[in-house]
Amino acid sequence: MVETADVVAVEQPQASVGVDLGIATLATLSDGSTIPGPKAHTALLKRLRRTSRSLSRKRKGSANRRKAKAKLARLHSRIANIRRDAT
Repeated sequence: MVETADVVAVEQPQASVGVDLGIATLATLSDGSTIPGPKAHTALLKRLRRTSRSLSRKRKGSANRRKAKAKLARLHSRIANIRRDAT
C-alpha cells in the first residue's frame, strides 16, 4: 500500500430520492415528479389494429397469411423493443 496526500475523499450528496417504476408512468420519484414512459403502443396502435385485421382476413395456410403474420410479429417486436429500451 502507498500513502498519498493528493487523494481526496468523495462526499456523498445529501439529498436522495426514491424511484417507483409503474405502468401508467415509467417512474414516479418520491419528491412527486413523474417521468413519462414511451408511448410506443399508442403511437403504433393504429398500425397494430390494421395489421391484425389484415391477418385475420387471410386464408389459413396461404403464403400471404404467412407474410402478414411475420409483419405483425415484427410490429409487436418493435413495440416491445421500444419499451425495453426505455426501461
